[in-house]
Amino acid sequence: MKKILVINLYSGPYTPTTYLKGKIQSFIKEKCGVQAIMLNEYKGPFEMSNALDKQKEGTIIITETPVLMNLVFNDKYDAESKYKIMLNHKKYDSINILVKMQRPLISLIDSYNKVESFNPDLDHALEIDDKIKKELTSNIDFEFIFTEKENILSEISTKIIQTFPKI
Repeated sequence: MKKILVINLYSGPYTPTTYLKGKIQSFIKEKCGVQAIMLNEYKGPFEMSNALDKQKEGTIIITETPVLMNLVFNDKYDAESKYKIMLNHKKYDSINILVKMQRPLISLIDSYNKVESFNPDLDHALEIDDKIKKELTSNIDFEFIFTEKENILSEISTKIIQTFPKI
């Protein structure tokens, strides 16, 4: 098995995971001297697994579309497919982080997306956060609530270094 670390960010809508992904990548580069790669969205679990298989030994990957999210939002998979998805997830070392919303972060989201009016459905977002937690509870290593304070980056980065001290 290749030694690849995958940092999976699980979240529902309106959580700025792309922002977090970039901040985590910067932290790893600055504090550990290692370049992490950000993988973008993939349509299915096996497409993501193929992308991971192409990475070099010692690579750190950060993704906001983890393979296991397919189990949360897709009812079409039979038991065998779910088993294969789980095997693909376990193929690499990973840190699995659930990032939940506390409330809409209008100023952060507006400045990040340059949107003048943004009215998220917070109740729906929180329901999805709860569904992710319920479906994947045994696969989540850490859970954080995203607030406007950036201490979450410090907390996440500390957990990454504690979990994989050789980074």
